[in-house]
Amino acid sequence: MILRVILYWLLTMAIMFLVFLVIGSTKGSFIENMVILLAIAQSFAIALLVALLRKNNK
Repeated sequence: MILRVILYWLLTMAIMFLVFLVIGSTKGSFIENMVILLAIAQSFAIALLVALLRKNNK
C-alpha cells in the first residue's frame, strides 16, 4: 500500500516535470509556471488519494 502511494507520487512528480518543461518552453514568468504546477500536482494527488481510499474501502 505504502509502496503504491510512493509509486503514484513519483509518477505525479514525473508528469509535473514534463509539464514544467512544456510550460517553460513557452513564454511566462517563473512564478506563473510554479503556480500552475502546484495546481496540477495537487489535483493529481487528490485524485490518487481518493482512488486509493476507494480501493481500500471495497
